[in-house]
Amino acid sequence: MADSALSAWQAWLQRAVLTGDATGAEAAVRGGNRLTAGERVAIYANGYRLRLLECLEREYPLLRRLAGPTAFGLFARGYLEAHPSRSWTLHSFGAEFADYLANARPANGDALSQLPAALARLERAQAEVARAPAPARPSTDAGAPVLMEVLGSTLSRLVCPPTVRLLRLPFDCSALLALDPATQALPLPILSDWPVAVARKDWQVRCHPLPLPVFEWLVALPASGQVPPREEPVATWLPTGLASGIVHPLGPMA
Repeated sequence: MADSALSAWQAWLQRAVLTGDATGAEAAVRGGNRLTAGERVAIYANGYRLRLLECLEREYPLLRRLAGPTAFGLFARGYLEAHPSRSWTLHSFGAEFADYLANARPANGDALSQLPAALARLERAQAEVARAPAPARPSTDAGAPVLMEVLGSTLSRLVCPPTVRLLRLPFDCSALLALDPATQALPLPILSDWPVAVARKDWQVRCHPLPLPVFEWLVALPASGQVPPREEPVATWLPTGLASGIVHPLGPMA
């Protein structure tokens, strides 16, 4: 078979699997007594879709548990129709799930209808933080604690590293995150303004509730870094932020 013909058949099969439309299958796939050509292609298309749905279930276990398998299945299938996978990595597939759920929320929905999108945003942030590249280690004198270097007189710059996501959610999910979704009953989160940093430290991902002034300072941090402020409550919080990996020293100001 010529390369051009092979490429055409490969493109057709990809389209059939992605869309579920097996029109023209008889010309590309041999049917049999038990299965038609279209039914044979459908096996691959259905398997592909089930794999993507399984990926969403694994990435959003809290949402799946709270919503239940039926409601979550509706969310996931609707998302798959609206956002078919376009990437070589499955990690990218669920990136827009939270936005999809927010846009699909009924216009006259109550406060609780915000919960699916809020939970999806939180769980996606956890997945992204787990895979993010680690920040470079700051250059400090041998034996000098980083905390003292930063909070002392060296005027180190502070940034939020790639291993941090800042969220402001309409539900306090602290109690929910303390439970195992696979084995424990999950309470509904409390409706409350919840600024939170999702951060990775020593390869462990944790969620850190933040005072609103601290959250706003972190959101405004420039990529080039900023000298540690002396104003409260940020100054008092900085040791916690450094210890938990929410802020990271870049080095002295130029």
